[in-house]
Amino acid sequence: MEKQKSKDILIVEDSAIQAELLRRLLIQEGYGVSVARNGSEGLKKVKETRPDIIVSDIVMPVMNGYEMCKEIKENHEYGDVPVILLTELRDPGEIIKGIESGADNYVTKPYSSDYLLRRIADLLSRRNGDVKSSEMGGLAVIINDERYEIKSNPQQILNLLLSTYENSIQQNRELLKAQIELKRLNEQLEERVKESTEDLLKNQRYLQALMDNTTAVIYIKDLNGRYKMVNRQFEMLFDVAGLEITDKTDYDIFPGEAASSYIINDRMVLEKTAPLEMEEVFSQKDGLHTYISFKFPLFDSNGKLSGVCGISTDITERKRAELELMRHRNHLEELVEERTGELKKANLQLHREIEERKRIEENHVRLIMDQERTNEELNNLLYILSHDLKTPIRSIGSLADWIKEDHGVSLGEDGMENMDLLISRVRRMYDLLDSIYRYSKVGRVVEKDLAIDISSLIRDITDTLPANEGITVEILQDMPEIVFEKSYIDQIFHNLISNAIKYNDKGSKVIKIGYVEEENFHKFYVSDNGVGIDEKHFERIFKIFQKLDLNDENTSSGMGLPLIKKIIEMYGGRIWVESIIGEGSVFYFTLPKGVKC
Repeated sequence: MEKQKSKDILIVEDSAIQAELLRRLLIQEGYGVSVARNGSEGLKKVKETRPDIIVSDIVMPVMNGYEMCKEIKENHEYGDVPVILLTELRDPGEIIKGIESGADNYVTKPYSSDYLLRRIADLLSRRNGDVKSSEMGGLAVIINDERYEIKSNPQQILNLLLSTYENSIQQNRELLKAQIELKRLNEQLEERVKESTEDLLKNQRYLQALMDNTTAVIYIKDLNGRYKMVNRQFEMLFDVAGLEITDKTDYDIFPGEAASSYIINDRMVLEKTAPLEMEEVFSQKDGLHTYISFKFPLFDSNGKLSGVCGISTDITERKRAELELMRHRNHLEELVEERTGELKKANLQLHREIEERKRIEENHVRLIMDQERTNEELNNLLYILSHDLKTPIRSIGSLADWIKEDHGVSLGEDGMENMDLLISRVRRMYDLLDSIYRYSKVGRVVEKDLAIDISSLIRDITDTLPANEGITVEILQDMPEIVFEKSYIDQIFHNLISNAIKYNDKGSKVIKIGYVEEENFHKFYVSDNGVGIDEKHFERIFKIFQKLDLNDENTSSGMGLPLIKKIIEMYGGRIWVESIIGEGSVFYFTLPKGVKC
């Protein structure tokens, strides 16, 4: 196919990955290419650049492809620019909407690169040789109870319908070819290149998702200071798109003096080949902002230095608060000095008392600030655990499940095993974050006290246990009714019973739950006939993240026993264990009587 080296093509696509793949394809064919992220941005670029042809997705935010196409075709200045719409063609109404909007051609997804290039070349050829119709006919069409007003000329309608029909034929051909290719791939397992490419794209999507779901500014540059990747926060704050910033330097984006300082900091990281932390000032729409930047070197698979990554967090408000506090403190010191000078002649002892009081007040202010900062850091950590970290992890797990369901056959046995391993690791990480979050809530979140029947509570827990797995739960004594926060007492018994089952290697798992009434305490115990615990680990198991079984198959987070220990001790009780290796373990815990629990 002859390349149209002098033609300019505008891509309108909200998916950065799809836009980049199409951009590279067209550049390889010698076309000039520009990219817009939605129909509104596409209209703006049409007015500015007057491209020779437009290739647009249909479903986009702000303005979809139909709306953009219609506005282009109704404009006398650039209404002759051909428009190709990319669609999945799931409904006949889509064809009518395309005709109604004045589109020149449809290409259905997924499309063949050669077919798309032929459509582009054909439209460019027609545009150079055909004469525009001078009048537009009117036609009303009803599809699926919806009325469409078509004002395109007959030749344009015919061209669009023929392209749609040709698309259908092309899709059937592509489907047949794909079936033959799939059979060949199943017979020849050596072709691993495709799998590697898909894995690379998946990893890139995961990385981009993690980067885009944080409030920090994240960016990656090569050894020459050219940007290779930025996250969504960077794009929003500095009004650049990821594709537009690729291969640009700081001098292309920021003022000269500021850009020089960023480049100097990058070079320091590359020279030392070690992470560095520094303050940097960025100019944004609302003025200058101070960031704390953590920069570290990147290495390729051969261990060779390849670039630098930066993670910058906005500390402008904190800096402003510090400056304001300093201003107020300086003002206070000036007042104190003036007052001290007036009183010095009258009473030297009083002056000493004032200085001492000043020192105490400053210490008190500092302590309050330290406490507030600690509380703020804790709240930020809890927010990250419950939102910023759990949300992308949950998304990764969902994506992995979808990939396993949709592409299980092409992944093969090894691929399925790796996918199952990935899913289990994601779920374990999610459970660990959830356990840490619950651990941190103890003592901070107060629930309503309820009168709880312990026997009923235990029966509710055992009703959820897996059936037909040789599990027997016995309640040895009558259990009391106590006043307690329900979620906490449920957490205690649920964790102890679950551990008694999880760490039990016997075919018949027997769990016994008992109660001993003491003068000032309720004393409960949960025993099992499991693997037992060595005495030297009795204290270790109640510490966070400590697991005796380091087997990779173990899905425990190491937070269960520390969590219930924190709950019990918070209310004046205690928990301990007695165990014999190979025979089982007994966990005892006490709760005080007549004390708010």
